[in-house]
Amino acid sequence: MQVVCPNCKKQLKLREDKLPDTGTFRIACPGCSGDIVIERKSPRPVHEDSAEAEREEIPLEPEVFPPGVRAAFVFVEQPDIKQRLESALHKREYVLGSAHSIPEAAARMRMNRYHLVCVEYGEAGGAILDIINSWSGSRRREVNVVLLGNAARSLDPGQAFQYGVNSWLNSQDMDRFEELLDQVEDAYVRYRAPWDAVVES
Repeated sequence: MQVVCPNCKKQLKLREDKLPDTGTFRIACPGCSGDIVIERKSPRPVHEDSAEAEREEIPLEPEVFPPGVRAAFVFVEQPDIKQRLESALHKREYVLGSAHSIPEAAARMRMNRYHLVCVEYGEAGGAILDIINSWSGSRRREVNVVLLGNAARSLDPGQAFQYGVNSWLNSQDMDRFEELLDQVEDAYVRYRAPWDAVVES
C-alpha cells in the first residue's frame, strides 16, 4: 500500500501483511513522527477458521489528541477500580480513552496511539495484551502497559515479566493508585532510558 504523510509529504510503501485488519487505523510517520490516518476501502478478508473471525467489526473514528498531551487507555470492568484509576490519571493530566466491549477495545488499540494502557487481568485484558504483543519492538516501547489483578503485590517485577507488561498493580490497592502511578511512571522512564539515550546521541 502506498501512502503519503500529510505533514511532511514523505511517501511510504506499507506491507499489507503487516497492517491491522481494521478499515481505519493510524500509524506514525518515520520521517516526522506525525500521525497518518489510513482508511481502507475494505478491510482484509479474515479466514473463517481463524480466531480473528470471531471479532466483530466496530465502526469507530480514530481519536485525535492535542499535541503534547499524554493519552491513556483504560479497560477495566470493575466500576470502582476503573473510577479510582481514571481519577488518578486525570490528576496526572492524561486524556482518557476507554471501551465498552472487547471488540471495541481491540479496535481502539489498533487505531490509536496511547502513552499508557491499563487493563485488567482476565479475558478482556488478555485480548488487549495479545494485540500489544504483536507490535514491533519500537512501537511496544512507546507504550507503558500496566496490568491489574490480585495474584501478586503491586509493582511485583516477576508478575510484570510473566505477562510482558511494564508494571503490575494489585486491584486491592486502589486507595493507593495515585502513589503507585508515580512509581509506575518512574519505572517506565528507567525502562525507556537506554533507547532514549541512543536516539539522543
